[in-house]
Amino acid sequence: MGRYQRGGGSATAPARPLVRFHAPSDGEGLQALPVSELVRARRPDVQIAYTFYSPSAEQFAKLVPADFCDYLPFDTFDHASGVISALRPSALVFSKLDIWPALT
Repeated sequence: MGRYQRGGGSATAPARPLVRFHAPSDGEGLQALPVSELVRARRPDVQIAYTFYSPSAEQFAKLVPADFCDYLPFDTFDHASGVISALRPSALVFSKLDIWPALT
């Protein structure tokens, strides 16, 4: 949780809207990438946070044009609350059908 508090605060500006993309693994990341690139191109004022869950997605995540990028902690209400508090997203985008109950 500390990485979110440190990284979310230093990589994001609270006054600007933030769209958070969650793509758990490489396959979902491939689906989210063109959408995040389109958001970046059409709305340069919007910040992008990208979260993933699978260790296989760590290298792929470096290709995403994100202001903040990190693993998503286990889907508990405490973790989800901490992530949302640290990043304060304007929108949350799930890739594919992987919806996490606590995060949602």
